[in-house]
Amino acid sequence: MSLKPTTVEEAQTDIREHAQGIVTELGSLVHEASGGSEIRDTLMRVAKQTAALDSCIRDTQQSLLAAQNTVVRLASKVEDTNEQLKALPKVIDIVKVASADL
Repeated sequence: MSLKPTTVEEAQTDIREHAQGIVTELGSLVHEASGGSEIRDTLMRVAKQTAALDSCIRDTQQSLLAAQNTVVRLASKVEDTNEQLKALPKVIDIVKVASADL
C-alpha cells in the first residue's frame, strides 16, 4: 500500500468532507428552525397581548362614552336646577303676596 493517496481515497475524503459540511449545515438549519419556533411563539404571545390590549381599549372607550353621557345628563340637571333657583325668588314673592292676601 502506498503512502500517497489514490484518486479513490481522495474522492472518499472529499465526499466525507462534503458530507460533514452538509451535516454541519443541517445542524445549523435545525438550530435556526428551533429559533424560528421561539420567534413564532414570541409572535403568538405578542398577538395575544395585542388582542388583550385591544379589548381593554374597547372597554375603556365604552366606559368613556358612558361617562360622557352621564356628564351630559348631569349638566342638563344642573341647568334645570339653576333655572328653578332663578325662578325661586319670583315664587317666594308670589307666596308672600298670596299669604298677605289671606
